[in-house]
Amino acid sequence: MDISAYINSAISAFQKVVQPLIELFKLKSEVVSLRLENQDLKNKVRELEYRCKELEAPGEAKKLGYEICHCTYPPQIMKSVANKVFVCPSCNNKVNLNATVAFSD
Repeated sequence: MDISAYINSAISAFQKVVQPLIELFKLKSEVVSLRLENQDLKNKVRELEYRCKELEAPGEAKKLGYEICHCTYPPQIMKSVANKVFVCPSCNNKVNLNATVAFSD
């Protein structure tokens, strides 16, 4: 066997071994890329859910007669502790809708 035939056979054997590894690395990089895209999508969905919650909850609570405290973001729904008396669970701010306001001249 001459040297050029030996080199050609070695190169061919090397290509047969290396080619599947190259394909494996390509597939792995595609999988990693898809995982990153999937994680980005999950993060965007979480953010949209959060935004929907912050927009819906205060409006729904107000419709049901509860007060809203803006001490946090999203706003907190205040707990009813008595008839028309509400307390924020975060800052303990109190709203008494029974209180009357008197104006003097």
